[in-house]
Parts: sequence; C-alpha cells; structure tokens
Amino acid sequence: MKNNLLLINTNKFMRPALIVKSNSSFSVVRKSIGFLAAIASLHVIMGFTFSNMHSSNSTFLEMLFYASIVWVPMLIIYVLVFISIRKRKKERKRILNEGIPATAKILNCWETGTTDTYKNIKMGFKLEVKHPELGKYQVEFKQYVPEIYCTDDIINVKIDKADKNKVTIVY
Repeated sequence: MKNNLLLINTNKFMRPALIVKSNSSFSVVRKSIGFLAAIASLHVIMGFTFSNMHSSNSTFLEMLFYASIVWVPMLIIYVLVFISIRKRKKERKRILNEGIPATAKILNCWETGTTDTYKNIKMGFKLEVKHPELGKYQVEFKQYVPEIYCTDDIINVKIDKADKNKVTIVY
C-alpha cells in the first residue's frame, strides 16, 4: 500500500508536522473479514477437490472436513486477534476514566505505519511525564492517535493508578 505524504502545520506552535494519508478506503475490519471469507471459500473448493480425489461418492460432510483443516485454525486466529484488540481498547478506556491526570513532554515520536478502523495513526512515543506527586520520569509506548504529534510538544496524559508506566494520551 502506497501512502501520500503531506507537509502541513498542525500544532499551536505552527511547526510543520508530517501527515500520512492512506489511499485505502476500506477499514481494517472489512479487509480482514473479506480476506477470511476469501480464504474460507478457497478452502471449501479445495476440500471439494480433495474429497473427490479419494472417492467419486464423496459427501458434503467430507468436503467440509477437508476444508476445515485449514479454515478452522484461521478462524481461531482471527477471533484471538479480535479479543486482543478489544482488551487493549478496554484498558485504555479504564485508564482514561480512572487514571491520574498529568502532563508530558514528547522526547521522541515515530509513526509505525499502521492505521485503525477510524483512520487513527499508530505512533510510538517516548515521553517525559511530569506529575507533582509521582515526579518526573520517562516512559515509552505505542498508541493510536487521531493526529500527528511533534517532538517537544507538551500534551495531557493519564497515568494508571496501579502502574505508573502505563500512560495514555488524552486527545
């Protein structure tokens, strides 16, 4: 997938920031469902072919058995990925609701080249978090964000009460 790069001013300091616009009009979920459907139909056809190779009197159940040898593990992997994504979103929502507000300075940030369903960009961050009680410390993480951030920006974050290294950007 090719990306178009566009240089624009995005922040209050009027510093240029790099924005990546994706040419893809499909969401990640639609792409993965389409891919899974294509794989499933391919394996049904392959199952039918393999069942016909063994006997000319093969049944529909035999065809499904041969097709499911590959299709079922693919479905299990898809479900596990979906559960993982939901778990991360739930964790972020919990930190936003229950977390300790703080400010942070972006020491370094980079794009990972990934976007989510809502065209948010996944970026990596190295932050210097400042909180009156917890002090000043550095943390590194990746998060989907709706806009590009620049080095030296001061941003609002929320810190997990249980683990101060779990930080999420408030946007």
